[in-house]
Amino acid sequence: MDEIAIGLARIAKLLIADSAMTPEWLIGLNIPTRKPRHVEAIVHQSMMRALKDAYEIKGLESNRFAQQEIEFKKQVFETHISHTRLTKEELEDLYGGKKKEEPNVVKTSQATYTKQDSSSYARFLKNVDAVDKVLKSLSGYHKKAISGLNVRFVGSDDIRSKAKYVRNRDEIWINSGKVKLGDNYGGLPYVIVHELGHRYLRKYPQGWNYDSSEWATTDYSNTDSMSGEEKFAELFAMAHWGSKYSQFMDKIEKFEQILR
Repeated sequence: MDEIAIGLARIAKLLIADSAMTPEWLIGLNIPTRKPRHVEAIVHQSMMRALKDAYEIKGLESNRFAQQEIEFKKQVFETHISHTRLTKEELEDLYGGKKKEEPNVVKTSQATYTKQDSSSYARFLKNVDAVDKVLKSLSGYHKKAISGLNVRFVGSDDIRSKAKYVRNRDEIWINSGKVKLGDNYGGLPYVIVHELGHRYLRKYPQGWNYDSSEWATTDYSNTDSMSGEEKFAELFAMAHWGSKYSQFMDKIEKFEQILR
């Protein structure tokens, strides 16, 4: 690292120490992938880089052997923040994190929810309520998948599908413009439990072939995804509602016998 970069890192460190511009604070802001019209390109580019650093730091913090890497990544994070040449208050004004009456991050007893889309705040709260309700209803092996859960509501610029479990961030992303409220197949409650199936596999790896054709149910279960987990995730979701998907009851019962 040259002298200029070292100097910037030191300046940034002082700024962050004074204003609490931490990785956790940055993750809590509403920073969309697409640059908002009222934000300068250079500011948004620096914020996106800093946000990437913040998530990497978050991922490294669980590794007690990565302290040196964490310290280096924090210096990079601080340098990217300093490139905006803006204060914490100015950045909060730009990205909407200052409105205490409408926080972009809502924590409940079930999960942490982040608003990163352009939908109304009222819609965000309705989505939070819908997800929280179904999470509270989970039990047994389903409930094991929700510990420390983070749900992020995003737009089509972030993901094209209805939802996605982002493994490297350990977050469930919901495309709020594509998922509708309601308890029907493909509605928000179903989609959340489906994505929890992917998270369950990350937390509790399985030793049986859950991608075998014998576990196929819906058309979506036959999707040729890179993870090869769609059959498992569909059964994980349907098993929560049981008799509602009676046409697949034989497979649901076999699935539950394995996981119980």
